[in-house]
Amino acid sequence: MVTLNYSKKMNTIIRKNSLNRLVLTVGELSDPNEPKLYLFRITNDQTLVPILVQIPIVYTNDRYDLFTFNEGVDITFPTLGDYKYEVFQVPNDETLNVNDGIRVEVGKLEVTDTSTLYTAYDAELTTIAYEPS
Repeated sequence: MVTLNYSKKMNTIIRKNSLNRLVLTVGELSDPNEPKLYLFRITNDQTLVPILVQIPIVYTNDRYDLFTFNEGVDITFPTLGDYKYEVFQVPNDETLNVNDGIRVEVGKLEVTDTSTLYTAYDAELTTIAYEPS
Protein backbone atom coordinates (compact mmCIF):
# COMPACT_ATOMS: atom_id res chain seq x y z
CA MET A 1 0.00 0.00 0.00
CA VAL A 2 1.30 3.46 -0.98
CA THR A 3 -0.12 6.59 0.68
CA LEU A 4 0.29 9.95 -1.04
CA ASN A 5 -0.54 13.21 0.74
CA TYR A 6 -1.27 16.45 -1.09
CA SER A 7 -1.82 19.93 0.26
CA LYS A 8 -2.44 23.19 -1.60
CA LYS A 9 -0.09 26.09 -0.87
CA MET A 10 -1.87 29.43 -0.65
CA ASN A 11 -0.65 32.72 -2.05
CA THR A 12 0.38 35.46 0.34
CA ILE A 13 -2.72 37.58 0.92
CA ILE A 14 -2.45 41.38 0.69
CA ARG A 15 -5.39 43.45 1.98
CA LYS A 16 -6.31 46.78 0.38
CA ASN A 17 -5.94 49.90 2.57
CA SER A 18 -4.21 47.95 5.35
CA LEU A 19 -0.83 47.34 6.93
CA ASN A 20 0.56 44.17 5.32
CA ARG A 21 3.46 41.87 6.19
CA LEU A 22 5.62 39.87 3.78
CA VAL A 23 7.77 37.14 5.28
CA LEU A 24 10.36 36.16 2.66
CA THR A 25 13.76 34.49 2.46
CA VAL A 26 15.66 37.06 0.38
CA GLY A 27 18.76 36.68 2.53
CA GLU A 28 19.43 33.17 1.20
CA LEU A 29 20.46 34.41 -2.27
CA SER A 30 21.56 37.94 -1.39
CA ASP A 31 25.16 39.04 -1.79
CA PRO A 32 26.48 39.62 1.76
CA ASN A 33 28.96 42.21 0.42
CA GLU A 34 26.17 44.42 -0.93
CA PRO A 35 23.69 46.57 1.02
CA LYS A 36 20.40 44.93 2.04
CA LEU A 37 18.24 47.05 -0.27
CA TYR A 38 15.45 45.34 -2.17
CA LEU A 39 13.46 46.39 -5.22
CA PHE A 40 10.11 44.65 -5.77
CA ARG A 41 8.63 44.19 -9.24
CA ILE A 42 4.99 43.23 -8.73
CA THR A 43 3.04 42.34 -11.89
CA ASN A 44 -0.71 41.78 -12.19
CA ASP A 45 -1.42 38.40 -13.80
CA GLN A 46 -4.15 39.82 -16.07
CA THR A 47 -3.01 43.32 -16.99
CA LEU A 48 0.73 42.51 -16.92
CA VAL A 49 1.37 46.06 -15.66
CA PRO A 50 4.37 46.07 -13.28
CA ILE A 51 4.71 48.07 -10.07
CA LEU A 52 8.28 48.91 -9.02
CA VAL A 53 8.87 49.81 -5.37
CA GLN A 54 11.59 49.51 -2.76
CA ILE A 55 10.38 48.11 0.57
CA PRO A 56 12.79 48.20 3.53
CA ILE A 57 13.42 45.16 5.73
CA VAL A 58 11.81 45.60 9.14
CA TYR A 59 13.35 42.50 10.73
CA THR A 60 15.78 39.79 9.65
CA ASN A 61 17.30 36.65 11.12
CA ASP A 62 18.89 33.44 9.80
CA ARG A 63 15.53 32.01 8.67
CA TYR A 64 13.50 34.85 7.18
CA ASP A 65 13.23 38.55 6.36
CA LEU A 66 10.18 40.62 7.30
CA PHE A 67 8.89 43.47 5.13
CA THR A 68 5.87 45.64 5.99
CA PHE A 69 3.99 48.19 3.91
CA ASN A 70 0.71 50.09 3.91
CA GLU A 71 -1.35 49.31 0.82
CA GLY A 72 -2.70 52.57 -0.50
CA VAL A 73 0.23 54.56 0.98
CA ASP A 74 3.55 52.78 0.28
CA ILE A 75 2.17 50.66 -2.59
CA THR A 76 -1.16 50.95 -4.39
CA PHE A 77 -2.51 47.91 -6.20
CA PRO A 78 -4.87 49.17 -8.93
CA THR A 79 -6.96 45.99 -9.09
CA LEU A 80 -7.84 43.05 -6.89
CA GLY A 81 -6.56 39.64 -7.93
CA ASP A 82 -3.37 37.70 -8.40
CA TYR A 83 0.09 39.20 -8.80
CA LYS A 84 3.57 37.78 -9.37
CA TYR A 85 6.35 39.37 -7.34
CA GLU A 86 10.08 39.36 -7.96
CA VAL A 87 12.58 40.75 -5.46
CA PHE A 88 15.94 42.15 -6.55
CA GLN A 89 18.86 43.12 -4.33
CA VAL A 90 19.96 46.53 -5.61
CA PRO A 91 23.09 48.62 -4.93
CA ASN A 92 21.40 51.83 -3.73
CA ASP A 93 18.06 53.15 -2.51
CA GLU A 94 17.47 55.28 -5.62
CA THR A 95 17.50 52.33 -8.06
CA LEU A 96 14.22 51.48 -9.79
CA ASN A 97 15.86 49.40 -12.52
CA VAL A 98 15.75 45.61 -12.04
CA ASN A 99 18.74 45.22 -14.38
CA ASP A 100 20.89 46.88 -11.70
CA GLY A 101 20.14 44.11 -9.20
CA ILE A 102 20.27 40.40 -8.48
CA ARG A 103 16.95 38.50 -8.40
CA VAL A 104 16.72 36.84 -4.99
CA GLU A 105 13.09 35.68 -4.75
CA VAL A 106 9.94 35.07 -6.80
CA GLY A 107 6.40 34.37 -5.57
CA LYS A 108 2.67 35.03 -5.80
CA LEU A 109 0.41 37.54 -4.05
CA GLU A 110 -3.36 37.72 -3.87
CA VAL A 111 -4.75 41.23 -3.36
CA THR A 112 -8.16 41.25 -1.66
CA ASP A 113 -10.60 43.80 -0.34
CA THR A 114 -10.50 44.41 3.43
CA SER A 115 -14.03 43.00 3.71
CA THR A 116 -13.06 39.63 2.20
CA LEU A 117 -13.08 36.88 4.83
CA TYR A 118 -11.32 33.55 4.51
CA THR A 119 -12.18 30.36 6.31
CA ALA A 120 -8.94 28.54 6.93
CA TYR A 121 -8.67 24.81 7.37
CA ASP A 122 -6.06 22.22 6.66
CA ALA A 123 -7.44 20.31 3.71
CA GLU A 124 -5.44 17.20 3.13
CA LEU A 125 -6.23 14.73 0.41
CA THR A 126 -5.08 11.18 1.02
CA THR A 127 -4.86 8.74 -1.87
CA ILE A 128 -4.38 5.08 -1.13
CA ALA A 129 -3.12 2.99 -4.01
CA TYR A 130 -3.15 -0.77 -3.69
CA GLU A 131 -0.35 -2.67 -5.31
CA PRO A 132 -1.04 -6.17 -6.60
CA SER A 133 0.44 -8.92 -4.43
